[in-house]
Amino acid sequence: MKRRLALRRAWVQLPLAVACLFVSTAAMATLGKPEAQIAKVASGLNLKNAETQTSHGYRVDVLSSHDLTVKEYVNPKTKLVFGVAWNGTRMPDLQLLLGFDPATLKGKGAYQPLHYSSIKTPTVTLEMGGRMGLYAGRVIRTDLLPAGVKPSEVAP
Repeated sequence: MKRRLALRRAWVQLPLAVACLFVSTAAMATLGKPEAQIAKVASGLNLKNAETQTSHGYRVDVLSSHDLTVKEYVNPKTKLVFGVAWNGTRMPDLQLLLGFDPATLKGKGAYQPLHYSSIKTPTVTLEMGGRMGLYAGRVIRTDLLPAGVKPSEVAP
């Protein structure tokens, strides 16, 4: 009897644990979120803050490891991440990094995992591609770009 009760509890607790896992992962995304999320995503991707660069109208936080470099572009006025770019020998967890699966974007272009993809919507531009051992990409929230900054400035 106790064993059946324990199994019944496990079946109730397992879906709750899985749901919490997905909620916490989505909460760690940086694109369009406050800059405070950058450290959480860096930890989730096993990256360290390598350097911070400033340019006209924005700041770039460079996160890296031995096999991946991620650049987070921050609007200093709104403190929001408006662009994310990456390159490396491994593909980052895009759900963790962006907060959405690029395959769900509906816009001009097509998503092709592990091939070149270019998708444009009214507020998001995604470009990514690669081959085994060499990946690069960028995603830009065009509605969050600082004044005077061009999308071409967000580069891997």
